[in-house]
Amino acid sequence: MFNLVFIKEGLITSYAKVEHKELYDENVNYNGQSIKFIPEELASIDAGTFITKYYVKNGLFKQLPSKDTDYLIWDLFSESWLEPVGYLETLKTTNTAEVNKLAEGKILGTYPFYLQHNIGRDPTSLLAIAMFTCIDSIRALAQTAKTAIGAATSIVDIRTAQTIFIEALAAL
Repeated sequence: MFNLVFIKEGLITSYAKVEHKELYDENVNYNGQSIKFIPEELASIDAGTFITKYYVKNGLFKQLPSKDTDYLIWDLFSESWLEPVGYLETLKTTNTAEVNKLAEGKILGTYPFYLQHNIGRDPTSLLAIAMFTCIDSIRALAQTAKTAIGAATSIVDIRTAQTIFIEALAAL
């Protein structure tokens, strides 16, 4: 039994076990993919790991380096993980929306609309002042987080801003 992989643009797309090696030619293009037989020293690696952790360059199998986020894409030319174009802006938008959602959830979880309406009828009461202060605090925390996310220059900055916001929100 021989193990082979199908390769497209250096990335392994599928893995197969075949009985007759002579039926396959590494120099033939199979629907836009090439094939390569797996050497004996790598044959013990299971298919799932092989497909997700290896690539081929210059005819050699190489192990992909680890990456710190799922959003990075592999660049075969530089043999490194890169951020896709516009990725940081997309991440900023997504995380800003998440901050808004969490803030709204906290406000409505503490003071549902009907309660806000009833308490707010007398804006000078202690209960109304406490409610308005709580809501304003949540909105201020959210605004601080959104400002930090908007100014972020890396994934780490965005995650840090969101983590600080979530921890502060939980403390309220």
